[in-house]
Amino acid sequence: MPKFLKFKVDLDTFIADLSAKLEENNKQIDALLSIENKTYFNFVTPLEMMDEYLNHFFTPLSHLNSVSNTEETKRFIHKHFQSSQSTQPNSHKT
Repeated sequence: MPKFLKFKVDLDTFIADLSAKLEENNKQIDALLSIENKTYFNFVTPLEMMDEYLNHFFTPLSHLNSVSNTEETKRFIHKHFQSSQSTQPNSHKT
């Protein structure tokens, strides 16, 4: 049986890393929106790639939440996310 790749979610830096990724995505979206003659290749493709990279970043935490949820991950998710559908960290909460 093939071995699964090991991954580690650093809960200490996850929110800061996620916020940085979201900020960068927002800048890229602003740049995409400023394109005058939008096409699939110059608008949709970069937008889909941003979504793909964000999904790759978020998947390990989502996976832990689903299959190996500990008290630490439960507290973390409850503290930083209003719902399981949210990708915006609750930066206003401590």
